[in-house]
Amino acid sequence: MSSEISLLAIFSIGLVAGFINVIVGSGSSIMIPALIFLGLPGKIAIATNRIAMLFNNGTGALLYYRKGRLDLRTALIISFFAMVGAYIGATLLVKIDKELLAPIIASILLIEAVVVIFGPRKMGLEDETFQMTKKNLIYGAVAGFIVGTYGGFIGMAMTSILIFIFVALFGITFIKSAAIAKVLTFVISVTASIVFLKNFDVDPATCIILAVAYVIGASIGVRSAIQMGDVRVKWVFVIVVILSAAKLFFF
Repeated sequence: MSSEISLLAIFSIGLVAGFINVIVGSGSSIMIPALIFLGLPGKIAIATNRIAMLFNNGTGALLYYRKGRLDLRTALIISFFAMVGAYIGATLLVKIDKELLAPIIASILLIEAVVVIFGPRKMGLEDETFQMTKKNLIYGAVAGFIVGTYGGFIGMAMTSILIFIFVALFGITFIKSAAIAKVLTFVISVTASIVFLKNFDVDPATCIILAVAYVIGASIGVRSAIQMGDVRVKWVFVIVVILSAAKLFFF
């Protein structure tokens, strides 16, 4: 895939995917199908996107940290377990058909949307007093490992799932949850990329163009998320997870 039109399309779609991904996740749900449509084989599309996504996740985590929205200690603790899961998941990609997981992930996303819509009005809008107790550590470790395994495997909607977990389990806001999720997804992407580079080809031109688009999209996205506030981010989250679920179910 090297035509100028294809690369321009990748850059444009990457801007949108990177913008959305850093706010509520599910950028890969947009980008991976687009790469396949433009001619990349499935596993190469997943590997190329995963490596480029390093730059979106890293930029997002750094900017959220600079804006004072990132609980770095919590993020780093959970990241260790996510890293272990990511290695397992990336290894599984070599052996397992990803289509088997699509209905399961779509169902999880729909449950998330229902809980956010019909749950407590202030869910994800106000911080509860959060401490990394032994119970929260166990919850975070299990969640990080499970989502890390899925994220290493394919990763579509991974950030959205993590945001929901942190909102529901830890009682923190959507924006702070997104900040922690960016650290985890960065670690997951690093781990998965190492495995992918050993097992799959990556399209270099696509990866570079996509990485640049993801950095720009993330930079705009973090600023926009903070300006929007948690209420608007909450409803963007609901819309994105419903659309992602529909994509996984029907396309």
